[in-house]
Amino acid sequence: MFKRICYLLGLFALILIVTQSGVAQSIGGSAPVEVNGWFSVLWGDGSEENPASSNAFYLTTAEGEIIDLLIDDLNLDLTTLLHQQVRVTGNWLQAPDSGKPAILEATNVVVERGGYIVSGYSEMVGNKPWAVIQCKYAGYADEPKYPEYYAGMLSSEYPGLDHFWGEQSYGLVNLDGSAVYGWYQLPHEPEYYLPPEGQSMTVGVLMILAQDCISAANEDVDFTQFYGVMMMLNADPYLSAYGTLNYFCIDGVCRDWGFTWIPPWGIENIGIVEHEMGHGFGLLHSSGEYGLVYDNAWDLMSDVWSNKARGAIDPVYGGMGQHTIFYHKHRLGWVDNDQMALIRPGTRATLTLERLALPQSENLLGAKVLINNDPIHFITVEARQQVGYDFWLPAEDGWNQSVILHDVNTWLWEPAHVIDIDYNGETEDAGAMWLPGEVYYNSVYGVRISIDDSTPTGFIVTIWNRYQGTGFKVLP
Repeated sequence: MFKRICYLLGLFALILIVTQSGVAQSIGGSAPVEVNGWFSVLWGDGSEENPASSNAFYLTTAEGEIIDLLIDDLNLDLTTLLHQQVRVTGNWLQAPDSGKPAILEATNVVVERGGYIVSGYSEMVGNKPWAVIQCKYAGYADEPKYPEYYAGMLSSEYPGLDHFWGEQSYGLVNLDGSAVYGWYQLPHEPEYYLPPEGQSMTVGVLMILAQDCISAANEDVDFTQFYGVMMMLNADPYLSAYGTLNYFCIDGVCRDWGFTWIPPWGIENIGIVEHEMGHGFGLLHSSGEYGLVYDNAWDLMSDVWSNKARGAIDPVYGGMGQHTIFYHKHRLGWVDNDQMALIRPGTRATLTLERLALPQSENLLGAKVLINNDPIHFITVEARQQVGYDFWLPAEDGWNQSVILHDVNTWLWEPAHVIDIDYNGETEDAGAMWLPGEVYYNSVYGVRISIDDSTPTGFIVTIWNRYQGTGFKVLP
């Protein structure tokens, strides 16, 4: 279930009732209304010293207005709604004549006809250039780093961002054409871009900052040539970095844009930039089983800081990120269905898994074990090895590779939870790392996963999913 998340509208604080045709009407009473738009989430990630996480649901209309949504324990598969064109039914909590931002309490959210995919993700392949805009607040003269630093950060050479995402995606994504601009002067001091005292951060507030940064650079930048906008900022009024994939209009072009807001401590740690770019590509967080967000040591979209603590530090670009998990790579189209095994109830299969980073064979890159044949609940099985950007992953008993399992339920807001069998709060130790001779068994799910043997770059595993027969499949 989802905790109540109450957010206020910042940018475009227009109080609208939008009919199914998208036409604005004046409000009359508190009757339920329908609003059409694109469903998104803003992610906030704290620093190493203040590792807080936040998120805010919002809707963007075809006209570019952003409406903050209050989601109150709705029985929704929210991950399937992300980046979809949806129709939200709900009630305005603040009237347009109140002089306050609009808040829509949602009672139902459905995908409109023409929604482009069922899964809530689009394939993230091809050229994805970013416009890197350096913006400094009024009253703050600091210009962290220098143009050559940012150009190197985007490089196709290790550890540049183009190199990183190329390795992540098996060459399916590149950042060719990315460019750096600025520094540009913002019209206001940091305090101007903060939400009212006592109120949570919203995408509306951040988009005011984005609009000012984009406007300052607009004479120099043709934003229509870029996939996303990465704002490098010279102060940190929010104590967070932010990322989102947002349907928005820039220079007359309305489409999905990646947005990131990077404070100085993020500029100094390329792993933070990579994490926020992951949100800009549409990725969610994963986690462990401890009610935390940053406790999955096996995922770029969770625990970047412990990766840094194990030595993933570049002398120029600071802490670096690791690979993201099989579930995310499959959802973004970097692992296709032919490269994974789908294990349904009543079946048994032995398969050879290749490591997820820098694979060296045509063996499978992962498996999904459907729980009770439910497409939204499954266990993923993947092989990880200390190589490439995974070089600094945890190791156990002299092994440089292990099998990692995630319990994935897309009705949870961090869908993928790494399975840590000892429940000791640490996902970096033997409890989360499965080696030859070990067996995972869940009597409730009826799933048994045996780690039979290792290969130089992976593992041989046998999976039983409520299996009662005698025959079984052998997969490459």
